[in-house]
Parts: sequence; structure tokens; C-alpha cells
Amino acid sequence: MRLVIAVLVVGCFLATLAWGEATNGYVVKSGKSSVVVVLPDDATPGETYAATELIDHIKLISGVELVQTEESAYSPQSGPCISIGRTVMSRQYVSDEQLAALGDDGYRIFAEGGAMEATLEAKKQGKCRYIGFTGHKDPHIHLYMLKVADDHGVQFDTVQMPLNVM
Repeated sequence: MRLVIAVLVVGCFLATLAWGEATNGYVVKSGKSSVVVVLPDDATPGETYAATELIDHIKLISGVELVQTEESAYSPQSGPCISIGRTVMSRQYVSDEQLAALGDDGYRIFAEGGAMEATLEAKKQGKCRYIGFTGHKDPHIHLYMLKVADDHGVQFDTVQMPLNVM
């Protein structure tokens, strides 16, 4: 989730720099998209997820679906863009080291040789009975983790989420 938020913030920041007067800062105006969502040609799962989340949220609140394209297919003549992730445009403002520091949280856990592989092996060997996770911040982190797990064919036995009625 940290990656998704950071990628969206960086993307929106870069879009603001690139838009100038062309859109006056609007993503959607008069029922039409004012921007194109641009992903790196070799987008990570986290970058792709961030773009999908942005497009879905904009469609939910405006009814307009933003166009998504890969960087190699994008031309500035097609209009202003929101650059998500490690594109050439984003590298003008954010270094590779800064982007790498964001990580790809959920997907790293499920990578080959990652923590989930070891955990599933431990369960198979009878060293643990249940596999689950907990979170202490935004419930969207739970949804993200469940989605990533589903993407990798993993089902959790339990999920713990704190609730506060205040």
C-alpha cells in the first residue's frame, strides 16, 4: 500500500508539473478525460496496480475512464499525462534510488524464494497450522494484501484487523 500511495503521489506531482495550462489541473473536465495514464514499458505489478486503482477511482467518482498506455506508445501530442512509476519522465524529478526505496511491498512477499514460499513450506511440513496477517493502519492495506495473495493463488486462514468505533 505504501508503494501504491507513493507512486500515485509521485505520479500526480509529475502530472502537475507536466500539465501546466493545458488542463488547469483537471484530470476530468466536462465529462472527458484531460490526461493519459502512462506506465513504464516494464511496469512492476505494484505500478500496474497503482495505475489500475487510479483509473478505477477516477471512473467511480466521475464516470470517465482514463486511457492507460505504455511509455513507448505515449506521445506528448496525445495530451498531458500522469506518469506512474519508473518512466523516463519521472526520472527527471525522482531518482531511481528514491523509487527503488519505495519497494513493491506485497509482491515481494510472494516472489519466488520469498517469505510466503517459506511459510507455505513450513505449513506443509506441519510446523505451523494457520497462515494469516495483521495490519494496523488503513483497511485498504488489507484489501491490497488479499488481492496480491489472490494474484498468487494464496488464501490466508486468518486476517486480523483492528476496529475503532471512536
